Formats: sequence, structure tokens, C-alpha cells
Amino acid sequence: MIASDLSARCCSSCKPGAVHICGPGEWLVEKHAAKVRRSWRKLHIGVDADTGQIIAAELTSKDVDDGSQVGPLLEHIAGPVASFTGDGAYDRDDVYREVCQRHPDAAVIVPPRSSAVPSTTAETAPTKRDRHLKLIAERGRMGWQRASGYNWRALVEADIGRYKRVIGDALRSRTEGRQMTEVAIAAASLNRMLELGGNIYFTAKLGATDGHSFQHLAAVMTGNTQDDYAEMMLGGGRSVDGNRSRSGKNAPSKFIAKSTAARKPAGAKAKAKTKPRSAKRK
Repeated sequence: MIASDLSARCCSSCKPGAVHICGPGEWLVEKHAAKVRRSWRKLHIGVDADTGQIIAAELTSKDVDDGSQVGPLLEHIAGPVASFTGDGAYDRDDVYREVCQRHPDAAVIVPPRSSAVPSTTAETAPTKRDRHLKLIAERGRMGWQRASGYNWRALVEADIGRYKRVIGDALRSRTEGRQMTEVAIAAASLNRMLELGGNIYFTAKLGATDGHSFQHLAAVMTGNTQDDYAEMMLGGGRSVDGNRSRSGKNAPSKFIAKSTAARKPAGAKAKAKTKPRSAKRK
């Protein structure tokens, strides 16, 4: 959901990642190799491609699939959505249906599976998925990614990385309601950081952390090669007409969705297993 270009990623990332619930047994594990019960939850987030802000979040059990959370994520979006972007895990009929029911004019940018075939009405009444398949057949998958704007998914990947670096991959609350509140506070904090520091600063910082130059990141985000991006900038940069910045608060969102996993804290009643003390000699 990037909500204007919605790109889906759950905190089981559409390449699943994980958020764990950490508990008091961490010290025992490190010091005495004791075993504690750990559990995981899945965090699904939607990012606005124009601002880089997290605009929707859902926390579910680890067994919930990513595509089933598209509807709940879209429920968080009050305004119009220009496009929804997600990886191959979202190549499902119910995902297209959820987006079209709420935002009929929104583009759905999801790569079809390698085994995908056109629908029976592809010649007479092609679906959005049929158009993707036709474009892939004409230009190849890399050409489709550049033409469709799929490369904007890099933004949600950066948001997941920023979440785990700044907030961490563990949940500290023990009840589901408080865990969701914890996630909401974390998302609001990250969004506020972006407002204060600007997207460029955090994008450059994340790139440096991962060993990528800013030119590399900018090329990926704009769908260019590094050489093409450098040539564009040396030629005066992108024209005003090509600027992707949001012109106003009412502009449709580009929604990008993704999921990742979170580890829950160990239950209050869970006890670390330790070796029994040897009986005292009489």
C-alpha cells in the first residue's frame, strides 16, 4: 500500500521477516543455555510511496498469510489510493478483488507468477493481471518492473530495515491489544523522524549502513540504472512534470504493502528449564 501507490509488505515481509516477543528468559539463555518458550507474530505494514511514511499496520499470528491482510490494511486509508504494489505473494484473485472493491481506479502492481497464464477473456476484456502478462511478454520482467513502477517497492524494504534498526525486531508487550499499541507508537515515532529529518537523510543513512551509495538507491527508486540516473542528474535532473512528490494532502496515495515477523515475549508463566540439583550426600 503505498497509499497512493500501495505496496504491500507485512512484517513477515512479503519476503517474510520476523518480530519476536522477548521475555525475561533471554539472560538465562545466554548464561546457562536454558531453553525458554518463544513465539512469533507477523507485522503487516503499508507505506506511502510519496512520503515513505507507514500509513497502515496490522499484527497477526505467524500463520496468517500476507494476502489476507490487504483488506484490513486498506481499511486504514481514508483517502483515494492511486496504486497498490506488492511482491509475488500478493498475486491472488482476492487481492485484486479487495483493491478494486475499495479503489476501482487504483493500479495493482504485483508480479504474476512464472507459471501464470492469461484469463479466458484476455483478448476481449483483459484484466489488470492480463495487462501485466502482456507487458512482461513484450519487455521481459525487468522491463515490466521499470514500466510499471514496481521498483518503488524498495521504499518499503527500507522502512522494514529502519523499523528493525531503530525499534528492534522484538515486541515487549504481552497482550495482543498492547502489542498493537506498541506497533502503532513505533510507526508514529518513525514517521515523526522522517518529518523532522527528511526522507533524503534517512535514505542516505540506510544506504550507507547497507554499503550502497545514494546514487544506487536513487537509481532503484526511479527505475533507472546508475548510469542513466547519473546522466539524468548531470543533464539538470528530472523535469517538474516527472516529479513524484505529492502535490497536496488530498493527492491519491501510492500504497506499498509488506509483512515481517515479530517475536513475542515469553509468557509470564513460562519458566526456564534448568538442570535439577544433584541430591545432597547424606
